[in-house]
Amino acid sequence: MALSISPPALLPMGASMVIDHSFPSLAMEIISLTDYAGNKSHPNLYSRNLIENISNRTGKAPVMRVGGTSGDHDYYNIHQGASILPPTTPQPPLYGFTLGPTFFESFENFPGLNYTFMVPMAMSGDSASIDAVNMTKAAVEAIGLSHLDSLEIGNEPDLYPAQGVPGKANYNVEKYVKQWVEHAANVNGNITALDKRIYQALTYSSGVDFSVWNTSIAFQDGIDKNENVKSVSFHHYQTIGNSGATFQNSLMNHADIVNGLSQFLAPISYLRSAHPQVPFHLGEVGSDLNSDNPNYIVGGAYGAALWAADYMLLAMSMNVSRVHMQQVTGAAFSAWQPVHLNRTEIDAPHTRGPYYGMVLAADFIGTAPDFRVKNIQLKAENLSAYAGYTSGFLAKIAIINLDVWNPKAGAKRPVQEVNLDLPEHVTTIEVQKLTGPGVDSFQNITYSGIEWTYENRGAGVMVVNSTEILKVNKGTVDVNIQASEAIVVTLKQ
Repeated sequence: MALSISPPALLPMGASMVIDHSFPSLAMEIISLTDYAGNKSHPNLYSRNLIENISNRTGKAPVMRVGGTSGDHDYYNIHQGASILPPTTPQPPLYGFTLGPTFFESFENFPGLNYTFMVPMAMSGDSASIDAVNMTKAAVEAIGLSHLDSLEIGNEPDLYPAQGVPGKANYNVEKYVKQWVEHAANVNGNITALDKRIYQALTYSSGVDFSVWNTSIAFQDGIDKNENVKSVSFHHYQTIGNSGATFQNSLMNHADIVNGLSQFLAPISYLRSAHPQVPFHLGEVGSDLNSDNPNYIVGGAYGAALWAADYMLLAMSMNVSRVHMQQVTGAAFSAWQPVHLNRTEIDAPHTRGPYYGMVLAADFIGTAPDFRVKNIQLKAENLSAYAGYTSGFLAKIAIINLDVWNPKAGAKRPVQEVNLDLPEHVTTIEVQKLTGPGVDSFQNITYSGIEWTYENRGAGVMVVNSTEILKVNKGTVDVNIQASEAIVVTLKQ
């Protein structure tokens, strides 16, 4: 049965703010940076090309947040010859490793990329230790002030008691804010020429208790008393180590995605009202945290591409300013595996599903200077749609079919017919498709007919001409979307 979609021709009430072109961004566990970036003599060109593809589609480089649990529990040794000890393969540790000066060469391997660097706080006392300050100095020097988007102090402080961080058994927002302010003052006192508003604050964990670790309480307690907070960040994973997770009940489930993101509406609303100069970021995002076997496929196969696409477009519509997709060597939720490993069921470098979702999101945003998004409410259970507006006029439509399909089922792949009701001046539409052989596939995934693989070093090769140009007849046109597919429709005059 055909479904009709009639997005408003003009920008409607409730549309998002203007989308920043760095919206589809990245996060990196610091222990994994050398795997993803390489070093001065051997840069990882596969990673570089994948990132540049995102930049080229939006016209602006993503921001890579480097830190995480490993970054909050590391040490710096200015005399260490190796970039990182102990070695990160086959199993990178999250605690108890040391960085040397050559580690920071990796920041230089992504030309044009901007960075958020995390200042360690968990193990550095009430005010930033000399070790933490020296590490931050080395990072800022390698990154360069022109490419330093922000500094982040600490990672997921709400988890410090559970992690056994010394002196943090009764840690709360008030104690966190006091320690955070002292760290910021110490960093500023030792690193000159930093912008005044240079810090990303809060960085609360996925699943944080909002009644305790509350955004408004942190600001009332004085986290921005020195007017140096540039942005606020929370972390979010769609599902957390659920051994019963499936595509349909966990990732390819629009209602569940809405439920997960809706928890951030309150802090977003608070910031827009009380601190409009401070945007809200999701600074660490993934499909399935702790997604080792048996959830390896659910976290990173093609089905996760559709999750990432729906997640990012919905986040745009909710006024999340940026989404940083988390990268960890060997983790299923990562957008790509950058190096050879010997600890996962898929050892060779390869591009995973979430990357293709990022590409669709980047393409949907495009390069227009004033792109805004409105979620289109549908009555179809596993179908979601979004309207994109440029200069106040309807310019793009994205439709995501979250019906799970796998060729192993033996049935013919279902097709959803959609009738689009468009403005009268539209004469044709361009339809670009995100598709794959089945939700559990890691290969033959394409967007607009292009495949980004390790074999083509992430440069992208067109393997099929899947883009369609369709004529619009008196303001209407029909498009077909197979189960487990998504399309981006661009309106043409």
